[in-house]
Amino acid sequence: FPSHDNIAYIDEVRITKGVARYTATFVQPSAQFIENKMATLLMLHGETITDSSSYERSISSSGVSINTVSPAIGAGALQNTGATNTNLSVPDSEDWDLYGVPYTIEFWLKTTATAQFKTVFARGRIQDMASNGVYVGALNRIASSGKFAFFVSDYNTSTGSPLIESTISVNDDVWHHIAVVRSLGTHYLFVDGILDATRTSTFFSVQSRSNSFSVFHDHGRAIVTGK
Repeated sequence: FPSHDNIAYIDEVRITKGVARYTATFVQPSAQFIENKMATLLMLHGETITDSSSYERSISSSGVSINTVSPAIGAGALQNTGATNTNLSVPDSEDWDLYGVPYTIEFWLKTTATAQFKTVFARGRIQDMASNGVYVGALNRIASSGKFAFFVSDYNTSTGSPLIESTISVNDDVWHHIAVVRSLGTHYLFVDGILDATRTSTFFSVQSRSNSFSVFHDHGRAIVTGK
C-alpha cells in the first residue's frame, strides 16, 4: 500500500453506537449534524478538528488541514494533504467495540483515489483481519474501481474479501455521503442516501482490540487519497 498520494476530503463524520439510523433509502443530510446524545460516539464537522459529540474526545492530527473552498456542508472540510502518514487519531476506547449491537458510521467523502485499499476509517490494520477488533472502511479493493468496501476482522482472514461493498464508484471528485449500518444482523451500505448493498451475517466480533479509531489511515499503511 502506498504511504501517500494526492489529496482527499472528508466532512461531517458521525459514529453512532446502539442505533441503526438507516435501513432503507433516505434523503441524505443537507445540514451539519446537531444531535448530541450519548449514542453518538464521535461527531466531526469539517471546519474544526474537534469532536462535537457529548464525549468531546481528544483528537490527534498529523498532516490534516481544513479546506474552506468546497466543503460538502458548512464552512470547511477535513483535507488529506497527501503527506506521509496523514491521519486523525482518536484514543482507544471500549466504545469502539461494536460487537452484537446496531451502529451507524457515516461521513461525506470527495476523492479521486485509484490505488487499492485506500483507507477512509479504521480500527486496526487491514492486514490484521485474522485478529478480533479490526474493522476498516476502504476504497478500491479492485484497483481503480472507486468502490467503497467495509472489512471486518472475523468475516474473512483475506484482505480481498470485504463484508460488504458498494456497486457505485465514488472516486469521481464529487462529494458522496456514505453510511455503513448494522441492524439485527444485517449490514447496509448507502451511497448518497441510496441503499446500494446489504448482507446478512452473524460476523462482527470486534470486542477485544487495543487500537485507536483513525480517519485517513489504518494504523500503519494505507490512506485515502484523491484530487
